[in-house]
This record gives sequence, structure tokens and C-alpha cells, in this order.
Amino acid sequence: MGGLKNEAVGATLPTIPPRAQHARAEGRVIEWADLDKKKYFVYGPAFNVLTNGLLYPTKLVKVRMQAQSGAHGRYRSVFHAFQSIVRTEGPASLYKGFMVNSFSVISSQLYITTYEVMRAWGRARGQTEAVCNLAAGIGASVVQQSVAVPIDVVSQRMMVDRRRDGATSTRSVIRGIVTREGVAGFWKGSAASLLTLAPSSGIFWASYGQMRRIQISWQGPETVPSFGSTLAQQAAASFLAGCFSAACTNPLDIVKTRIQVNQEVGKPITMASALRTLVREEGMWLLTKGLQARMLHMSINSVILMTVYETVKFHSVLPTVDL
Repeated sequence: MGGLKNEAVGATLPTIPPRAQHARAEGRVIEWADLDKKKYFVYGPAFNVLTNGLLYPTKLVKVRMQAQSGAHGRYRSVFHAFQSIVRTEGPASLYKGFMVNSFSVISSQLYITTYEVMRAWGRARGQTEAVCNLAAGIGASVVQQSVAVPIDVVSQRMMVDRRRDGATSTRSVIRGIVTREGVAGFWKGSAASLLTLAPSSGIFWASYGQMRRIQISWQGPETVPSFGSTLAQQAAASFLAGCFSAACTNPLDIVKTRIQVNQEVGKPITMASALRTLVREEGMWLLTKGLQARMLHMSINSVILMTVYETVKFHSVLPTVDL
């Protein structure tokens, strides 16, 4: 079977329908109805597993920095956190909780599919692209959280364990949650997650769409960019959108992390109490606590995931689609 050669990994990719090539070059959006769903649901999860493995250490560092108390905690910067974790706990500690977190591939696929379906629904009813992107991003996050929160709670408990021997096993964390907090403990911080990730998702997609429109408008009607040029533009748009979304919602993300990693029995933490404690402990530092790590994680995450997302759609277009 013919195909394009991916020089980075040496793999042969499926032949891309000519109309999809034109759509990609001209910056047009490939819609949900244009996709071969069998290809889409094979390529999507495979790429999600790969990107999660690449980005996991940045997520662990973000959680560690947000979970520490006081303006002058154990970790002074992202680089210092990486250095300290590797030195005191070993390189493998950067992947604590990774196996549990790998189940997030399910919620990730659910998220992007919900986004595509909701966006298509809105476009079919005449809504503007900006409104569709914002609403679909928020809606997709709401659906995703039903699956993602229990995975986050368990994996984050393992992330904050600083023992070199990695004594905190998945089984012991799950048993501890059930014993101390009951089954409801697995959805600890679900309200905070929803109030953090839903706006973050909506802001990201709306920003990404707006930046792509600006980029396309700069090209002019006669310009037909190459595949590589379009991919680079999408990467730049997703990087900026990820940074913007991270900065806008960082305080809420800190509250969410504090609630989910709390293990004190008989001292339940609400969003209001967590926020009061943070304001008392951190002051204005609250606005930027862990922001460097979060922007690093979200910007790199956004670039990789959006490049993968656009590429998966690109290679999943039905050959009969008239774009």
C-alpha cells in the first residue's frame, strides 16, 4: 500500500486523499462527518498513549510544585524540581503513578470525540465558529471528568510520594482511599476539577481557533502553504493558546490539586476552605504558584496533542469526501 514516509519514526503512513491534502494546505477545518471513524478510533488512542508517556514528567513536576505549602517550598523552580526529584528519588520517580494515569487515554479519546460531535452539532445549527469551539471545549471537559477524576486522584497521590523506593503502590493507594474516604473519595475534587478544566478547555479551543483564523488571514487568498508550514502554524497557535489558558485558570488548578492530594482523615477540604488557606499561606504568590510548570506542561502538551490531533484527522479523512 502506498503511503507517506514519516522521517522521525521511520513508519509508513496511509496514503492521504488528495482533497484532504488541499484542505490541510488551505487551512480549512476537517469536520467530524469527513472522518473515517475506524481509522480515527485506532490512530487517536495510539497517539494519546505515546504523548502521555512523553509529557508525564512535566505533569508530575507541576503537581509536586502546586501541592507544596508556602511561598518557599521544597522546589524553587521547574528545573530545580526536576533536578531534585531525579537526585533524591531516582529518574524512574518521574513516572510515579504513570500506569494508573495511562488509563486517561480513555478519557482523552472521550474528550476529543465529544468535542468533535458537539462542535458539529453547533455548526449545523448556524452557530459561529468561536461559540462552537468554546461551548464544545467546555462540554467535552464536563463529559471527560466523569472518567478522569478517579484516575487523577489515584495518580496524583502516587506523584506526591517522595520515597525513593516507590513504596506507594496502586493497590495501597486505592485501599487507603476506600478505607479513609469511602468510594466517594475517588471523585474527590470533582467540582474543583470541573470548575478548573471546563473553562480551561473552552478558553483553549476558542483561543486556538481564533489564532488559526488570524494566521490564515495573514497568508492571503493566493497563498497555499505546504504541509509542513501548516503544521508549524498549528503548533504555534496551540502553544500560545495553551499558555493563555494555563495563565487564566492557574489559581483554580492549584485549589483542585490541593483538594485531590489531601489525605487528612476527618478534615475534608472544600473549594472555599482550600482557597482561604492558599490566600493566607501564599498571598499574591497564589496567582503564579506552579504557573511556570503548568505553562510548560500545557504549552508542550498542547503543541504535541494538537499536532497529533490534526494529523490523526488528516490521515482519517474519507477518500470520498468533497472538501
